[in-house]
Amino acid sequence: MMISIGDMAQSFLARAHQGRLKMQVSELGLALTTGRVTDRAAHLRGDSASAHSLSLQLSRLDGFRVTGSEAKLLATGMQTALGRVQELQQDLAPLLLQANLLVTPELRQTLADQSANALSDMIGALNTTAGGQYLFGGAATERAPLQNATSLIDDLVAAIGPSPELTSVQDALDQWFDLPAGGFETQTYLGAADGRSDFSIASGKVASLSIRADDPAIRDGLKGLAKAVLASDTRIGLSARDQTDLLKDAGTTLTATQSQLSVLRASVGVQENRIEAAATLVASESRALNIALSRLVGADPYETASELEASQVQLETLYTVTLRASQLSLVNFLK
Repeated sequence: MMISIGDMAQSFLARAHQGRLKMQVSELGLALTTGRVTDRAAHLRGDSASAHSLSLQLSRLDGFRVTGSEAKLLATGMQTALGRVQELQQDLAPLLLQANLLVTPELRQTLADQSANALSDMIGALNTTAGGQYLFGGAATERAPLQNATSLIDDLVAAIGPSPELTSVQDALDQWFDLPAGGFETQTYLGAADGRSDFSIASGKVASLSIRADDPAIRDGLKGLAKAVLASDTRIGLSARDQTDLLKDAGTTLTATQSQLSVLRASVGVQENRIEAAATLVASESRALNIALSRLVGADPYETASELEASQVQLETLYTVTLRASQLSLVNFLK
């Protein structure tokens, strides 16, 4: 059987009509779901400047929303970590201040072991991540900001040397943690010297989460716990009296850091409030702009649903007619 040019043209026309109907059904379905027309230019008869401006503003607000969500996640992580650090020090400081009651080496060693656990936990809290980023390393968000507790103690033992006087231990720790370019800055702190970039959370509003693990309050806390750990370290070999004095000195150091840590946590709290206020503002502006945009390019749900149903009926009818035509062609071919 020969297929005529007329049959081929009819087939092409049917396919073209079928494609248009499919696209129409898809566009109407999208309009019904989003509440917005898909062809804005046609709907607005070419005058789409206002709708375009509103869409740009909404995109900008979406950017603020995403950045604000990231900032909120990091700020929450920071607050939690600093809270854990402060809790560890608050729990241990009173015990250290009463070290003179520990009359046996075993009791002093037990307190030193508790301090070692607290030091490890503190470093673990400061090396925590949120959203795949390390929180306290400044601009270096891809790596942990502090060396582990074991390495820190080993480095301190090497810097102090064996069998020193108590004052020698204290001086060595002060030099390690406090001096510019000292051991803390060159070996213990692994983060960046530059702070994390600010977060743009609303028009003209930023959140700053720049606290680093080399902050003086954090350094002092690490130094206090290191004193307690080293007090009973046999590689140093302090006398029983010096061990007790160093444990008490550690308690004094940790007690003094509490106010500093409270200031750090309060500064994070200020940023948390700022982030929350900005999120509320962005959400409010987004609602207002969406209402304005819907007035321009909103799709009437009843009219859209009616057009969708009509297009679906046409598409189903076209399928039926095409199927019957193909069946008739097959019958004619087999004759």
